[in-house]
Amino acid sequence: MVKDLFREIKSNYFQFIALVLITALGVGFFVGIQVTGYDMRQTADHYMDTHRVLDYQIQHTLGIDDAMIEEIETLLGGNVEGILDDTVFARSDKVDDVLKVYAYTDVTKRDVTLIEGSMPQNDLDVLADVIMKQMFDLEVGDTLQIFEHNVFETTEVKVVGFIESSMYLNLDRGQSQLGVGKVNGFIYGLNLPVVNDDIYTAIRIQDASVDDVVYFLEKHKDMISENRFNRAIVPELEKLADAQVTLDEARLKAEAEFSKAEQEFENAKKELDAAYVQLEDGVTQLSGGFVLSGTVEERIGAARINFGRIKTLMENQLEVIRVQIAQTENEEVKEVLEKQLDEGVEELRVYSDQFESGMTQLERGLVAYNEGLAEYERNLALYESEKASAIQELDDAQKEIDRGYEAIENADHGTMIVSDREAAIIGYREFYDDSMRVEKIGKVFPVIFFFVAILVTLSTMSRLIEENRMEMGVYKALGYSPLRTSMKYILFSGLSWVIGSLIGLYFGFFFIPQLIYDAYRIMYQTPELVDGVIWQYTYIPLMVGFLSSVGVTFIKSMKISKETTANLLRPQPPKSGQRILLERFTGLWKRLSFLYKVSFRNLFRNKSRFFMTLLGIGGTTGLLIVGIGLRHSIYSIVDKQFDEIIQYDGLVYYVSDEFENTYFEDALHMYVEGIELDHFDVSIYSTDDLKQLSEFVQVRDRKSGVHLDYDYDDVILTEKIARKLELDVGDTFSLRVDGKNITLQVGAIMETYAGHSIYLSHQTLEAQLGYVPQENIVLFKTDATNLDALATEVLEDENVVAIQFLDELSETYRDMMKNFDVVVWVVIGAAIALEVLVLINLITMNMNERQKELATLKVLGFNKNELASYILRENIILTLMAIIFGFAFGKILHYFVVTQAEIDVVMFNYEILISSYLYAFVLTFGLSVLINFLMARRANTVNMSEALKTFDE
Repeated sequence: MVKDLFREIKSNYFQFIALVLITALGVGFFVGIQVTGYDMRQTADHYMDTHRVLDYQIQHTLGIDDAMIEEIETLLGGNVEGILDDTVFARSDKVDDVLKVYAYTDVTKRDVTLIEGSMPQNDLDVLADVIMKQMFDLEVGDTLQIFEHNVFETTEVKVVGFIESSMYLNLDRGQSQLGVGKVNGFIYGLNLPVVNDDIYTAIRIQDASVDDVVYFLEKHKDMISENRFNRAIVPELEKLADAQVTLDEARLKAEAEFSKAEQEFENAKKELDAAYVQLEDGVTQLSGGFVLSGTVEERIGAARINFGRIKTLMENQLEVIRVQIAQTENEEVKEVLEKQLDEGVEELRVYSDQFESGMTQLERGLVAYNEGLAEYERNLALYESEKASAIQELDDAQKEIDRGYEAIENADHGTMIVSDREAAIIGYREFYDDSMRVEKIGKVFPVIFFFVAILVTLSTMSRLIEENRMEMGVYKALGYSPLRTSMKYILFSGLSWVIGSLIGLYFGFFFIPQLIYDAYRIMYQTPELVDGVIWQYTYIPLMVGFLSSVGVTFIKSMKISKETTANLLRPQPPKSGQRILLERFTGLWKRLSFLYKVSFRNLFRNKSRFFMTLLGIGGTTGLLIVGIGLRHSIYSIVDKQFDEIIQYDGLVYYVSDEFENTYFEDALHMYVEGIELDHFDVSIYSTDDLKQLSEFVQVRDRKSGVHLDYDYDDVILTEKIARKLELDVGDTFSLRVDGKNITLQVGAIMETYAGHSIYLSHQTLEAQLGYVPQENIVLFKTDATNLDALATEVLEDENVVAIQFLDELSETYRDMMKNFDVVVWVVIGAAIALEVLVLINLITMNMNERQKELATLKVLGFNKNELASYILRENIILTLMAIIFGFAFGKILHYFVVTQAEIDVVMFNYEILISSYLYAFVLTFGLSVLINFLMARRANTVNMSEALKTFDE
């Protein structure tokens, strides 16, 4: 039996090789693509374990102190360590961008893998991202100036080496609230000066002793936040308490000053009142003891009137005396009268002098009194004003203190953010997601090969068994059981399955994963692939391969071997002819030549061969469409994004509203912030005139290509993030902008292929925040040909932080996309291998089955070309039918592969060009013609005497 098996293999070596190869392809692709995802995850985990990268990371909105670290370490056990990091602006003659800065410590030094240079030895030495060496042409020894943001002070640092960091698995460097919201590199610095050396920005946890860290932290997060809040407010409470003591002392001092001043004013008022009384007494004295009414001024006026009257009366009396003196002749009387006159004149003079003197004093006293009273009233008014102002200041200070206490009472106690390794390490989740995508794709491609394997095995073994019916009859006549009779053919397919599986497993475990992994490494910074034999991935392909080869052979051979011995010893009669569907179209059928009618009948006579060719060649066409279409889907997004969607030439990031866009032909100022939305990095753009956005970005629908008609208050999402968040127009979603939670409604969804963005107006943002954050970016258009000179000129503005040109960004994307060629060529190579295998096997079986027919045609006088065209015409027609099937299959498969192969930050182009179908047709049909041409010579090597032998029944 064994010798007979090897003789059978030798005589049908090509069919045996075909079975081996189809099994190897099915097993190899199934295992290879599936295990690639597993190997990628194993590689990442091994990398993390060997570098002792964090298991979990904790951040807190109030910052992290030593007490919180001790508290969490007590709760979780393991290694709980604090780190310092921040995003900052960095500038030098080569660099002008946003960087992530880590303090280089015993904790963070485990992150780094030195690529070039040396480790930090002196203060302010830094290790720079190796990507920065390529991106900015940075070299060891260059200096950078980093500007203060939240954690680190402004300082100049020196690059001493270039590294890769285990905190970054891909080429993305994360998001920031600075600039356009995107970080473009990182540095690790030794002993960088910090704003507050008592606060950490994050905690890294490793080897926790509790099983479920997230659950445990979730359970205690309120307590941890409460304790952190109580510690955080201690300085504020102390400030408020000190302020209250100071205020109380100031109030007591002010009240003492007020009392003293009021006593002085009271004394001054008493002195003024006493002076007034003296003035009144003086007026009374001048009035001759008569008490006059009214004010002092009025009394003085009345006194002057009285004085005038008295003076007039006295002068009249003196005049009477003078008349008497003039009239008397008596000398004695005259002498007495003259004496009286002299005495009266003297009395009048004295009285007048005394009155005028007293009046002068009174008037001076009155002036002094009025001046004193005015000064008193001025000082009193000033005092009252200053007192009110001082009391208001004291009351305002008290209100400020009260507001401080109220703010503390109402303050958010902070939020603790717990991130596992996937969330904390940039690119880790994407790397895992990509590994899962590879596995999904790996569940589709091998199905094609296994279906073809079933059909190839069925066709090959059916022909082999039919050719050896008489031999099986002899075995049965000799007493062999049906199983023993079938064993040679079962072993034939079984041996091919074993050899093909071994070959497939080798390529699946060691060759295909490396190819795919190397293609993905263009987007990731990961170590060499950790590969090996993973037995759990062998069960399904080996079982399916076994059933599609050995199982099919077993069923077919057992069916034949159970026939009677007499039937097996007689040649099998030919199948009866059947009408085909085409014959029902009489007009068309009559116009076909005899040979074409024969060809069409032969096409549908052998069902297994028909479906094998349809699936094999159709699968080849579909795979070629996928490969060629995938290349277009990947490469075309750069042109679509940077030539069609984006209409501006560059961006400028600035920090002050004093920046003026006098450098550019047209510009659009915006506020931009990088945020995290449901684990996706998103840039949110706000502008004063949302309608003007369409002048800088094509706001259009991807499917129709029509420009979107949106309103000023609409919120526009890019298509990929809308699909990831399962949002449609009219749906609402929540996000955090400028540290505050807001809710927006989707107004439109636009076509974009790179990055996730949200566009809205200042008015919409103001309605949510209550204010509009300061604009910090400008999109610009320029006609300048010397972009370096323009950049130099713009960067001279002290308000400018960085400038970026879209040409540079598009070239970066193009360079990244080129490495996808490996995947494309793997798909195309698999398709070509499948077609070659199917066609050669098909032609070989076809000729072997129809040797008698070919010999008859040669006897009838068919020449070489006619004989070859007769047998190969069917293959060409069948190929064309399979290609049509392959077009439909390829379109479906292409969409599946593209959607599964996409990374989160990129949306591939889903369209398939007509040229993709054309190339697939040319390759499939051309290869078919070539193989048919090469195999045509076998039609003329038929042994006519052997083929035309007959057997008597």
